[in-house]
Amino acid sequence: IMASVLSAIRNTVPINFFNRGLAGKVFEEVKKSGAKVVLKNNTPECVLLSPEEYVQLMDRVNDKIGRASCRERV
Repeated sequence: IMASVLSAIRNTVPINFFNRGLAGKVFEEVKKSGAKVVLKNNTPECVLLSPEEYVQLMDRVNDKIGRASCRERV
């Protein structure tokens, strides 16, 4: 449980980082360490992914959709 809490803390970014001119730093961290959840008023607002992570995610989703369609046809 503690590891998941630490992971959640490390993978969140307050939205005010962008207002303070730290967007470049956040983007570098996303490239280096993976996705970040942007918090607004302590509520998840969006998820930042690198383009590569996004493409991989969409490929996996499309593969699953394709497999499900094939099973429905059988």
